[in-house]
Amino acid sequence: MLSSSCMRTRPLVSVVATALLFSMLSCSCLQDCLAQTSPQAQDAATALRVQTNQPPFDELELFAFCAGGPMDSYVRHVVQQRGTSFTPDSTFIASFPTTSFQSVLKSIKPRTSETPSRSREQAYQLLGEAWDAQRNGRYATADEGYRKALQLAPNSATLHSAYAHSLLFSKNYPRAEAEARQSLQLWSENADAHAMLALSLTAQKQFVDAEAESREALRIFPQQHSAMLALAVSLTHLQKYNEAIPFLQKIMPVLPNVSELRKLMGISLIETGEVDVGIDQLNSYVKAVPENAEGHYYLGVGLRMKGSSAEAHAQFAEAFRLQPNNPQYEAATHPPEK
Repeated sequence: MLSSSCMRTRPLVSVVATALLFSMLSCSCLQDCLAQTSPQAQDAATALRVQTNQPPFDELELFAFCAGGPMDSYVRHVVQQRGTSFTPDSTFIASFPTTSFQSVLKSIKPRTSETPSRSREQAYQLLGEAWDAQRNGRYATADEGYRKALQLAPNSATLHSAYAHSLLFSKNYPRAEAEARQSLQLWSENADAHAMLALSLTAQKQFVDAEAESREALRIFPQQHSAMLALAVSLTHLQKYNEAIPFLQKIMPVLPNVSELRKLMGISLIETGEVDVGIDQLNSYVKAVPENAEGHYYLGVGLRMKGSSAEAHAQFAEAFRLQPNNPQYEAATHPPEK
């Protein structure tokens, strides 16, 4: 923390987590945004051992697993561990248009052969419709489809997780949390379900629990980008700045267009004494998001620590101009006379 002689930073405003998560989820597809990884990361993922006592994937379970937005390397590894009872057909594969993802699906060789029940077949059809609606931004239709599918297959762990993923897009965070928890009751070693739970908790500002779930996801699959994001945000809000910085460093190249990460990095660096680098991050942030009062305020804090009083005052004044009803910005702009 800053010394008592300096202006102390305050806890991040409550909207940051939700805004940050929504900016991430607003990408054309979460899978397109987060599911890509380097060959080195794929090699590391292949070295993992996913402990699971789950049966081989049938069509419903694997489609729902893929609809939950996993990284292709994680899909490859989990499928290698669990196996399948079917071969994905062209319709199944076409539902996931990413080239690297399709290559994983095309390589699947079934270990067993099993005819699904009528109710699971119907649930699979409903899931396909829900997934199509979700991809096209028709979240109400998707919600209805997921609910109907779950009525037919309530014990599908990945169907609950896929529904949680969809609910994050529609910003129904409490319901996403409930669905992720239900999924984990059925399959506790699914890194993606832990990550969905972490994201939903982060959006609800439940940062302590979000940290725990993020760490569990990363224990299972250390390259889980959604968990890295939730953990970086949660640690910063919990003022665990030294711990937050490594995760921010990992996730920022993955999400280069999420400007809020620069703000979190700048704050964390300033709080840990790396003032010059923190100022650089916050300067970059306020150039990208000039209307964000908090960015200007924290930049002012860093400049004040550096001894640049005039520049700091300009930043505090801009923060106060943008949010004239904020008493902390007013106090920074008009400090009491000594």
